[in-house]
Amino acid sequence: MTFSLPDECIANILEHIHHYDLSTLHCALLINRRWCTEVTSLLWRQPFNVLGRIDSDHAINLVPAQRRRLLCGYRYVKLVNSYLPFLSEKTRSAFGIRLNPTNRPPTFDYPKLLRELDLSDLQTAAYYWCEAHHPVSETKGGHNNTDPEKTEYRSLADELCKLFLDRCERFDFLCFNEKEPNKYQLSQLQELYPNLYRFTPSPKCVTRLNGLVIGPTLLEQLYSTGILKHSTNVECLRIEGFCKPADYLQSFIESQRKLRKLTIDGFWVTKLQTVLPALNSQHSLTYIEFYRCWLNDIALLGNYSICQNIETLRIISCRRNLNAQYFSFTSCHFPRLKRLDFIGIKYDYRTHTSWVGTWGSPPIEELSILLTRAAGTLQEVNLGLWITDIESVLPTLMKYCTNVTRFSATLTRAEDVLILLHSLRGFTQLTELSISSLNVLSTQDVLTVYSSYRAKNMISVPSHIRKLSIDTEWTSIREPLRWLLKHCEAKLDVISWICTLNDVKQSLKIIKDYSMRIGRIVQKPHVTGNPAFPDLVRIEVKLCEEDKKAGEEEMGMTRHFF
Repeated sequence: MTFSLPDECIANILEHIHHYDLSTLHCALLINRRWCTEVTSLLWRQPFNVLGRIDSDHAINLVPAQRRRLLCGYRYVKLVNSYLPFLSEKTRSAFGIRLNPTNRPPTFDYPKLLRELDLSDLQTAAYYWCEAHHPVSETKGGHNNTDPEKTEYRSLADELCKLFLDRCERFDFLCFNEKEPNKYQLSQLQELYPNLYRFTPSPKCVTRLNGLVIGPTLLEQLYSTGILKHSTNVECLRIEGFCKPADYLQSFIESQRKLRKLTIDGFWVTKLQTVLPALNSQHSLTYIEFYRCWLNDIALLGNYSICQNIETLRIISCRRNLNAQYFSFTSCHFPRLKRLDFIGIKYDYRTHTSWVGTWGSPPIEELSILLTRAAGTLQEVNLGLWITDIESVLPTLMKYCTNVTRFSATLTRAEDVLILLHSLRGFTQLTELSISSLNVLSTQDVLTVYSSYRAKNMISVPSHIRKLSIDTEWTSIREPLRWLLKHCEAKLDVISWICTLNDVKQSLKIIKDYSMRIGRIVQKPHVTGNPAFPDLVRIEVKLCEEDKKAGEEEMGMTRHFF
């Protein structure tokens, strides 16, 4: 007697292993035809996210950057080859593509299964394919022409894009953002991507689109072809790098029915006055992110009723426009704000000035005003403050942030870490704490600071903390970690820190000693690495009240990327 699982049950199982275990997902292809069809749909829903697949592959332990690049290229080439049979004979001839007549035709219509498409990822795949098949283009004037701009990869990407827009039944996510938007004029892009600028897709393939990223040069053309005109149910919208006011942008935003998350990135030249009026009609909008925008313009939110609905506000790497009229946040009121991110700020209390750098940011007074306008409702505060003296900021934090549950800050002095820990005793609702310290100190310097503050009874993690993350640039994390956990009042559930490869074993021993002291068991640690910093790894350890023998059996380590 055979037993058939309901479709919903199979879908839930596959969604779970799709995120956590790709190798098991591939094995599920062999169960039967029904499972094979479902798994294939999942695998080909977002195939161009090759880098994300490599990063989540636990079988690859800290792959060097060069090998990682080669692996990406190999997978991209295989991916493009899978789509070549679906191109027209005329298109294949133009690229010199000859299919092996002995090969079996594809079992599935792969372009039809696509649900998420990023133009940048598509360009990358086309580039690797052209590099593998035509590494040196035809010579002109006796010189080898190896300039990637003059190869056919953009034309191939354009043909593939037309294929997907023509055959795909439904898109969930689209990203139309040129890899180098400032490098080409509109006329050049129209020549490079004739299909994208002229091809009109079926309205049904974009009517259910819920995620969209728009770059600086494609908006008007995408609107005229109907790709955007029929996309009225977008839930998550990201707008990047506009250089001039665009009436199409206002019209597009006003046409949305379900917009709940909006990200605006790179509006250094374009004033947000071109966008903010359109947001007034978006009553479902609760999440707004601003990257690299003028604070003068962000403060104008106070003139619109949208402030009443915002639950998450993220202001990252923004700064004041000194050449324009300054507007304060005093007119803003956020009665429902639950999360505030104020990141990318360096503040010097001695001069009351902000960091004058690539993304200069405002002084701490701006944060005080925002916290005042959201007092009583905040549950999470993430501060990317590059603070030279924590004591200059503490009055503001103690006044407005004592009811938050998550808190993160970037500090520049070792002693400020201890001062902050001591002050957080008053944050009685706080359960997750993340502290970054940017100073490179010797172990002896750190111990001197810790000994001094221990004498003042100021070196302890408050008892209500459950998750602690420590990111430092200290030459050795062992002694600071030992001191913090030795005098830790909290029974931590999760501990995360960054250390050198030489310190991994000693750090884990310190964690094990701490877990025995509080009567908990260390579960399997996760050690993650970054190819850009081969000598550093992040370790995350979970502690739980389980059988000691079972816990010791799990004391191995898994490795992957972060």
